[in-house]
Amino acid sequence: MTFQITYYRQLCIFILVIISIALILPINQSNSFLFSIRTSNYTRYSLLKNNEQYSTTVVTAYFPLSKSKHSKAEYQSWLENLLGFCQSPMIIYTSIEYQPMLQQLRRNNSLRTHFIVEYNSSLEMPPVKKLVPIFEQQYLTDPERAYHSVELYAVWCAKSFILNRISDDKNYCRKTFGQKKNVLVTPDSFNAADDLATLTLCEHTILTAGTFGWWGAFLSHNQLGDVLTDSKADHTPLDVNCRQDEYFPSWFSFLNIVIGIGLVLFIDQPNLFQFSIRRSNYTRYPLLKNNEQYSTTVVIAYFPLSKSKHSKAQYQSWLENLLGFCQSPIIIYTSIEYQPILQGLRRNNSLRTHFIVEYNSPLEMPPIKRLVPIFEQQYPSDPERAYHSVELYAVWCAKSFILNRSAELNPFQTKYFLYIDAGAFRSSKYRFQSWPYEPSIHSILANNRLLLGMISPLPRQFCPLSYTINKGPIRHNLIEGGLIGGTSDIIHWWTSVFYETINIYTSKNLFIGKDQYLMNAIALTYPHRINMMLSFRTSCGDVWFAFGPLLANQAEKQKLTFSKTCQQQNLSEVIIRFENICNDSKNVK
Repeated sequence: MTFQITYYRQLCIFILVIISIALILPINQSNSFLFSIRTSNYTRYSLLKNNEQYSTTVVTAYFPLSKSKHSKAEYQSWLENLLGFCQSPMIIYTSIEYQPMLQQLRRNNSLRTHFIVEYNSSLEMPPVKKLVPIFEQQYLTDPERAYHSVELYAVWCAKSFILNRISDDKNYCRKTFGQKKNVLVTPDSFNAADDLATLTLCEHTILTAGTFGWWGAFLSHNQLGDVLTDSKADHTPLDVNCRQDEYFPSWFSFLNIVIGIGLVLFIDQPNLFQFSIRRSNYTRYPLLKNNEQYSTTVVIAYFPLSKSKHSKAQYQSWLENLLGFCQSPIIIYTSIEYQPILQGLRRNNSLRTHFIVEYNSPLEMPPIKRLVPIFEQQYPSDPERAYHSVELYAVWCAKSFILNRSAELNPFQTKYFLYIDAGAFRSSKYRFQSWPYEPSIHSILANNRLLLGMISPLPRQFCPLSYTINKGPIRHNLIEGGLIGGTSDIIHWWTSVFYETINIYTSKNLFIGKDQYLMNAIALTYPHRINMMLSFRTSCGDVWFAFGPLLANQAEKQKLTFSKTCQQQNLSEVIIRFENICNDSKNVK
């Protein structure tokens, strides 16, 4: 008996030590592990390793056939065995229609996954298109035609894509790529016209700014894909003064770096670049840097309300200003229904995007579920109930949960996280690309404080600062709910305090539906944890959305025609330590 007790005591100590080590290991080291715990029907949650841990990418395609020996349900059960458990990175070819279902099987991308949704069927793929008439002719004589089809021929023949890499320096290509079976070097007997004709067959082109490449690009008329070209690092007047989307074809994009040739080039070494060229309707294609190049993940949520001041069409036009241009990685919370729309706005994931589609509404989110009866009880006494709703209360109160969960998942391994309202960029002037501007974010958040925004001066009654949570919500339009940012540590602190404050106020039957009132009370209680953006002191448009231009770089503000005052705004003058708010009379009314 003594031996058994000693053994079990030692076993328990060992387990506790392992847990302790796991908790104190620094997450941002190069060989560290990323845990991604997701709500799903799985009994186990995989340990996701970083890119260096994998040497193989698994590639699969799913295009259900109209004529098949097996049902969709059968295929989906088989797919679950592969997609739900295989930890190796995967590329999945499918249609937009089936992507949400496959993404869910792939644990909503918590397992490394890249979707290619350019084709609705294998019949649309370039090497197969030209074969369809032949398939149709030969099908009639196929002895197995009872369970074959033209679609099935297409699936089989589409498995192998040959990548054509074309250059006018043939000797270099033979020396560098000659041993590769997927490289075609045209014969020396080809003249320039023959080579250009071959170049026009490419789906996508990455070219240098020389005569050969330019003519090949123009002759192809971008019939199938996109063209990227390098431009000189020392910008010429032409680069500066000519709008790219007016002067050049929509399918040209300029990269300020000399790159190698290829269709899709993935480079794993740190501080290099990753290219994924995708078809979409946008006029410019930004250069996507790897995770080390970004320090901030932007977080948004889009769940259209049944009762709203704005239509879905309005919201989606505002969303395009953010999603179609912002190059920073973005986490988007939405439902499976709206994911394809947002993915289209996000250039079909050619801009770094992580979707979380576990919830059809914020009402389903863990900290909100229990609050729904309270929201329903408080709604009739809300003086703003004419344009509020229980759904809207849920959206507001879910922001902290959404931001905190994003910081925990951290799929892009960034240092900072910035929640903004999905509809905040309400003008085409807000089409920022380098947003938020990295040096600005670092200067604001490096002191491990939470960033909030203030839309009006502080009522004098709150100076000097001595507020406590127990005094209740502050019913003033002071702090906006559309901007919350910080490190994972400060976000975790904020989230704990936010939901604890809700518990305190519900126990006292105080109104909790409007997040701003709670945020006012928390910020005034803990001013030493807050960096406050004084939007009301700026000249950058609507104070509710001034954080957009304030967190952009000066060059983009100039290009997007913001006022000179806004362009030259010194952030240190309008982002302050909140405990100093009462020291300047301009901040108080």
